[in-house]
Amino acid sequence: MVSDQVRNEVWQNLLDIARLDRYYAALSDRYKRNHTIVRICLLAVATSGIAAFLDALPPIAQLISGGGIAVIIVWDMVSDYGRKAAILHAISLQCGDLENEWAELWICVNEATITNEETILKNRQLIQRITAVTGGAGYADIREDQKLNERCAADTYEVMEARYAAVS
Repeated sequence: MVSDQVRNEVWQNLLDIARLDRYYAALSDRYKRNHTIVRICLLAVATSGIAAFLDALPPIAQLISGGGIAVIIVWDMVSDYGRKAAILHAISLQCGDLENEWAELWICVNEATITNEETILKNRQLIQRITAVTGGAGYADIREDQKLNERCAADTYEVMEARYAAVS
């Protein structure tokens, strides 16, 4: 039988990984959107640059177009939204896998098919894996968005309460 303390720890970790899954998916979507916006801006400015090259625009527009292309290219290189979106998506997928594993552990705890010691060990292993997985965001220089994190937490708690109300 699993102690109340260990049971609560598993539940809290299940909630946390569900939040992290939503958070990294939402952050990935934001970075994908930003990447698309930068590329559309680049296309628009490049198109005007082509028109300027063909002398279809006045000299001031040609100057603005050339400067705009340079600024957007630098912005794209510095922000690197595409790479960050891909990293965040990979983190989100791994969080989803870990959420499934924690949900299975939660079921085992509730059905009393696992010992206290086995639960502690499995929970610890999952915590180590999530630490390794989410650490990738820091290496990629992706900053935390506290407001998005809080919004994802609220959404997660609502969904998890509805899903597990009869179980917990």
